[in-house]
Amino acid sequence: MKQKHLVTLLMALLTPFSAWAALSVGDTFASDGMTFKVTSINPNEVQVGNGNERAVDSNTAGEVNIPSSVADSEGNSYTVKTIGGMAFYGCQKLTAISIPASVDSIGIVAFYSSGLTSFTIPGTVKSVWGNPFKSTPWYNSLPDGLVYKDNVLLGYKGAKFEGHVEIMEGTRLIAGRALEEATGITSVTIPSSIECISPQTFGGCTALQSVVIPNSVKSIERYAFFECSSLKSIDIPSSVTELGEFVFANSGLVSVSIPQSLTQLPEGAFHECTNLTSVTIPSSVKLLGGGAFWDCTSLKEVNLANGLTTIDQNVFYGCTGLTTISIPASVTKINNSAFRGCI
Repeated sequence: MKQKHLVTLLMALLTPFSAWAALSVGDTFASDGMTFKVTSINPNEVQVGNGNERAVDSNTAGEVNIPSSVADSEGNSYTVKTIGGMAFYGCQKLTAISIPASVDSIGIVAFYSSGLTSFTIPGTVKSVWGNPFKSTPWYNSLPDGLVYKDNVLLGYKGAKFEGHVEIMEGTRLIAGRALEEATGITSVTIPSSIECISPQTFGGCTALQSVVIPNSVKSIERYAFFECSSLKSIDIPSSVTELGEFVFANSGLVSVSIPQSLTQLPEGAFHECTNLTSVTIPSSVKLLGGGAFWDCTSLKEVNLANGLTTIDQNVFYGCTGLTTISIPASVTKINNSAFRGCI
């Protein structure tokens, strides 16, 4: 028995480390001259590049075909789901890219300042961060105005962009930060083909006064209307089931009505909306996230419906205008500093 155990131990010691050292999330490996980063195990998924530097040599030339799947040195297969930030940044000899249908997101400046003249954004892509194709020959050849590619609004081109913006009907996706800091925009109409308002889409649009959001929209992502200081009111349609963190933070909202389709308000949703005077929370909302109304100094009227269970930390922190509030019987948890600074 001892001899059998000794043989087993010797075999284990002689086994090469690489044969049993499986990759973990965050690990990188190279295949056919391209770097990949593991983003998920079971299912096995990777992104092109590590998100902080190029995935290929800067002298990569001509057309590059991104594979839909790739294997590591041990033969483990991974689906390529993401093109990471900076993946092809500054590859000026790169003229065309083939993006497979497995890809669902493209990171910031992924192709910035490359030589791209030809590419297609597949319909499987659900997230684009910023305009990753900016400063390419393709981009430089476009006229000033809104920049579209394959029914994706990537951003706008030109120093001045003012007045009303009508996003083209049939647009299926708005890139994150697409209209960020377009300080001359006063109103926006979003078409019924849009299901998501991406992160920071209108962040810093300080002249924006009105937005028409269609019933097709299901989510409004983080910081979407951050620092829209001229935005006094907004109609959140009943189709919306998710709001992102700090979605209306530092905006000019005076009053807001939350639809029954929401079950929670996220962290910082109305953070420092100093003009906000009243808010109605429907019975569908179970959670008020941390700092949801932090420093809303003009807030005087809050209507909380029975059904709310949790008021998280700092929800009404610094709401100096709030003198009375009725807590429904359904509330079972009020976290630290929920009402700190309220007089």
